[in-house]
Amino acid sequence: MDSVEQKRRVLLVDDAVEQIRDLAHCLSQAGFTVLTCTDGEEAIAAMEGMPFDAVVSDIQMPNVNGLAVFEWTSENRPQTRIIAMTAYDSPVMYAAAINKGAIVYLEKPVDPKLLIEVLNTEPMDRQPKDDLLASCLEAVNDNKGGEVVVRSGEQVGRILFNGGQVVWTTLASSSQSFVEHLASRTGQEVDSITEIFRECRQTGHNFINRLVDRGTDKDLLQTLLFEWVVTCVVEMSMWPQRQSMYIPNKRPFKGDVTFDLSQILSAARLGTGAVA
Repeated sequence: MDSVEQKRRVLLVDDAVEQIRDLAHCLSQAGFTVLTCTDGEEAIAAMEGMPFDAVVSDIQMPNVNGLAVFEWTSENRPQTRIIAMTAYDSPVMYAAAINKGAIVYLEKPVDPKLLIEVLNTEPMDRQPKDDLLASCLEAVNDNKGGEVVVRSGEQVGRILFNGGQVVWTTLASSSQSFVEHLASRTGQEVDSITEIFRECRQTGHNFINRLVDRGTDKDLLQTLLFEWVVTCVVEMSMWPQRQSMYIPNKRPFKGDVTFDLSQILSAARLGTGAVA
């Protein structure tokens, strides 16, 4: 039986009726059996009645939200893969979804082709491991796109890859965001940089490229981003009892400013013994 057959039954959960209808149509056309629900309570009832290979749910919904659905699924249907959707992306939201069992986090509006690719290609038995370096090397060798998710208790970090290169890092538990780091080093206003960042999230433009277009020196941006990436990787490497997992979700993490993993490890002074 091929991978698509193993993952045929999908539960879609979203109170945005038109969006879920369109997604359901695309998944059905791709060969999946799809059931839709418009709230978390209905979704849990559906999963109590029949098995699903994957549940794809919005996070912010009235009554029973997506996080409650994820928690119930993790506890009661551990073989069901959880895919989160949200229009309100944030490190805190991401951390909450991952901690409740989501393996992939997609920003709305969700590209149906991306969702289908995730459902078709992501191994169902993928488990976190304690080797951060191995997960990063897996991302490099994949030479496509995805992210390494690192967890330690309530701490969650992400290392984003594109074409085998490191593009970005985020720490949900960090007291300072990259925007704040950038503002403190360039003298620009946080609100101004935040506005550009939000614009890029909405339009799909690359944040660093847009800052360069608006007059910020590219070499300076590359230096500051490199510092930020190294700082995040060092912090993640020191987390106790961490688990890491490479998710090849093919998300298009764009950017002209990227780094070799070897550059990051060298600057962080991390070798196999330190990271593994």
